[in-house]
Amino acid sequence: SYQMPIQFKSVLSLYIERLFFPLVSDEIFNFIYLKNSERDRKLRSIQKKLYNTPPKDFLVPEYFCNPSSFERSISILEDISFYVTPTDLIVILRNAGLALFQDSENISNIKNISIDADSLIPLLTFVCIRSQVVDFCSIIDFLNLFCSEKTKVLDFGYFLASFEVAVEHLLSTSSE
Repeated sequence: SYQMPIQFKSVLSLYIERLFFPLVSDEIFNFIYLKNSERDRKLRSIQKKLYNTPPKDFLVPEYFCNPSSFERSISILEDISFYVTPTDLIVILRNAGLALFQDSENISNIKNISIDADSLIPLLTFVCIRSQVVDFCSIIDFLNLFCSEKTKVLDFGYFLASFEVAVEHLLSTSSE
């Protein structure tokens, strides 16, 4: 029996996703949004309230508190509303997370310190607030529903989970 080459499968599935998802994504996303509307409204309110809060108030280490440390990530994340397919959305999340990690790593190399996952969460929390992404909870649910398990075990999944932790942290700490 004929085995389709892996690259062709990936290109074909991406083509089908880009062809199919724009036709149904509004309906699917609206359903997910209805489920998350209260959480999205609450997060939006938190984003507005905390927008001008300095990074150190999010427990971001002092050496990362230069606003330019976050500009690339925020800029990438702000573009998320222009995309509809799960592949595009998760790539945006991954790219924003990678940019933040790379910029933080550059700073940590200069300061001769290490950065780990625990250090990344306060940075991601700050980026979530400054990016002003609308419907962040819905986007995360959408990605959790429509991204393959294979994708979730790669760096895409790591950054999806990390942004989810940052958003949940914001929602839980502001209700205390």
